[in-house]
Amino acid sequence: MENDNKDRSKLLFTIADYAFLFIFHLTRLMARILPASAMYLLANAFGYLLYYGRPFMHQRLLAKISESLPEISDQHEIALIGREACCSFFRPIIELFLFKKYEDRCMKNLQIEGMEFLDQAESESDGRGILMLLSHVGNFGLFPPIMARLDRPCPFITFSPLDTPVPRYTMAMGLLLWSLDCGPDPPGFFKDTIKQVRQHLNQGKRIGIGFDVEGNYVVEFMGKPAALASGIAHFAVDTGAPIVPAVLLRRAKPLMYTLKFYKPLTYDLTGDRKKDIGIIMREVIKAGERKIREAPDQYLNWFGLWHWWDKAKQLSKDTE
Repeated sequence: MENDNKDRSKLLFTIADYAFLFIFHLTRLMARILPASAMYLLANAFGYLLYYGRPFMHQRLLAKISESLPEISDQHEIALIGREACCSFFRPIIELFLFKKYEDRCMKNLQIEGMEFLDQAESESDGRGILMLLSHVGNFGLFPPIMARLDRPCPFITFSPLDTPVPRYTMAMGLLLWSLDCGPDPPGFFKDTIKQVRQHLNQGKRIGIGFDVEGNYVVEFMGKPAALASGIAHFAVDTGAPIVPAVLLRRAKPLMYTLKFYKPLTYDLTGDRKKDIGIIMREVIKAGERKIREAPDQYLNWFGLWHWWDKAKQLSKDTE
């Protein structure tokens, strides 16, 4: 029975991989001939199909959003967040192609907030580099090419395509991102990651790290213990590099973004590594939740939330 379930899951992921690859190539073709507004309609169509085509999934999604955002009591607003989140699942694909086609327009329309916080961190980092705290809010994929055009190149840590359930699609997205000229370094590190990040920081450079990815560190996130990656906290302890939260949010019209930087995280370390990792992770989560609450409809990883909660429960049982 267990082998049957594994085979079924493998088949489903293979189908999903080819489906997303089809969407990728369809988007590339359509982006050549359609205006930006029509491309967003295409992304919305895929999002609506995902939302309305799987009633059980979207009911579960809305339940988790409602549970995570108790300050929102209006169920109609919760439903809008869920539907937009499904559309946000596809928008990063079309936006990479559109940036390639309309780069000048995107950069002209770009609004930047809080650049003084990044300047402050860089002036005080004493050559230790900058850890940019990213999350899957807005368009995280466009962060490296936009930062490169602001003369602040910033690659990010990413998964190897072979370590994802959809390797063909992930590889295609990675090659597209690589073609957008993200600066002197590759847009992402996924081999010998720890070594590359340390070398990067030792050169006084910036590196983007997402906090909202699955890991083995249990921390309170969106109201419940969640199993998340703690890499950014380890790098902060090891190098002393400051952590600057950042996000690239979509505005109301196509090709319009707001790049926001926030105050560097502050914390008092004790010298006890285990305690210090916990101190930093709690501040990381606070900053991450603040970004999600600013634009919950642009948060892609609502879909992973319940899995992180479930894994945290399992990890807690294993340590009992």
